[in-house]
Amino acid sequence: MPGKKRCFVSVLALKRFDENLLCAVLGKVPDHLRDRALVLPDPPDQDAVDYEAIRDACMSGDIPAELDDVLYFVSILGNKRGQEQIEREARFRKRRLDFRLDGVGCTDFAMKAWLHEWPRNRDRLEAAYARDGSATTTTQSSVMRADTSGSRPRSGSWRRAWVGAAAQPIPGAKRAPWTSGLRLPFPASKGRTASSDS
Repeated sequence: MPGKKRCFVSVLALKRFDENLLCAVLGKVPDHLRDRALVLPDPPDQDAVDYEAIRDACMSGDIPAELDDVLYFVSILGNKRGQEQIEREARFRKRRLDFRLDGVGCTDFAMKAWLHEWPRNRDRLEAAYARDGSATTTTQSSVMRADTSGSRPRSGSWRRAWVGAAAQPIPGAKRAPWTSGLRLPFPASKGRTASSDS
């Protein structure tokens, strides 16, 4: 779903990242790079980075769940508020983000936070997003991304879908005043509403 990975959807967007951080994140999924015949320059150099190939690897339908998650959460948390959420999550875990911040933008900060002490804290971005409560504004349909074969959504997408879907009402659900905020399993009868039953 391109809109949910907006920071990786174009060559122009990718060039806004520090190339060292971008290559470091991608380097955590060597099998995916090998499948895509994508070779990262060593050391990373902006002139040598194949941004078109990286864009295709990031937006492909067979992307690994772990990479899918980090692209999603970097895009969501790559702003000032997101940086504050990540820092708050680190304090909650009593972990220090002891890396240099000189010249580091918000999206680079999110990637640095994911890479910091990897793989121990690779769920940090997801936890920061969920703990803030922002996840409840995301609906199941806008988050779930099935693969190209039409099979069950990958694990990261599945988790995010349920976080968002938990707060969504069921259309046509029959409600009484005492059930406010609850999901009810039975549909409303034709021509009747929750208010007419009370």
